[in-house]
Amino acid sequence: MKISRLLEQHQKFANQGLPTSFGDGYLMQHNRFYQAIRKASENFGFSFSNKRNEFYEVFPLLQLEDLLEKKVLSYVDNVGVFTQLSPVQLESLTWDDLEGNLKKNYVFHEASHAVIRTVTTRHWGPVAQPGASLDSQRDYVLRMLLEESCANTCELLGVAETSDAVHRILYEMNSYVCEFESRTYLKKALDEIGVSGVSRFMVLAYLHSNFLREGFTDKDVVLMLELARLSQLEPKQIKALRALGKVVFNLSERFRYQTTSFHLRLAGVHTPLEELVDFPFLEVLKRKSHSETVLKDWTSLL
Repeated sequence: MKISRLLEQHQKFANQGLPTSFGDGYLMQHNRFYQAIRKASENFGFSFSNKRNEFYEVFPLLQLEDLLEKKVLSYVDNVGVFTQLSPVQLESLTWDDLEGNLKKNYVFHEASHAVIRTVTTRHWGPVAQPGASLDSQRDYVLRMLLEESCANTCELLGVAETSDAVHRILYEMNSYVCEFESRTYLKKALDEIGVSGVSRFMVLAYLHSNFLREGFTDKDVVLMLELARLSQLEPKQIKALRALGKVVFNLSERFRYQTTSFHLRLAGVHTPLEELVDFPFLEVLKRKSHSETVLKDWTSLL
């Protein structure tokens, strides 16, 4: 697809979002989940800035806690560069020329973290540094990976809205993971079960992936359905959810191992990751106070 067409669509809706973030306004206009997360994060007091943040540009994973604490989510101007090109030059470029070369923005993912962090803080209090005990460290891991699983789920939900090539390209420019191949299964589940139920189930599914599991057992699915308040579903609907749930294991193995371990070491946790995640996290989440309310409040914002 010609860059000139993508820029035309960006400019048409630029004022609906962040004008200097490529495709942001388009997604605010056309993607209900992208818009919902933006509005919720803004209602929670977060703002967005393209003021130069060198630390974020160099090592974004290292800056997440700082962004959440300051309540300012960073992005870069990836639109202005095109003003240097003539119409003829723009017409000669295609999406294939940009892919992997134009810097992306991830305010959707970061704002998803902002939203679930605000919700969990309301019910569980501020995130506390993990102590020396294994139980304390595992509680920290559970909360950290629950937040990441919510962000993963938001990016998956947004795929449901990507009905044409322009939408898919601009969504890819603003997301870490785009599971376009799962869109049919996702839309079917959303139509039959609803956003709230699918969202809760998929958060619990992503938890399995982030906890380094390789799949679900029948027992896992029963507990997931219970926690997601979906135990009443018909067998064919459960089968559909299980099929959709397999997408969570497409998460990068490097992310699941290295990035999680990296964050834990920064928090002062040096227990081996395999030991930290080797516990029945769904059972612990079920016993954790206000867990169902956290999921309910979070899904009400989507």
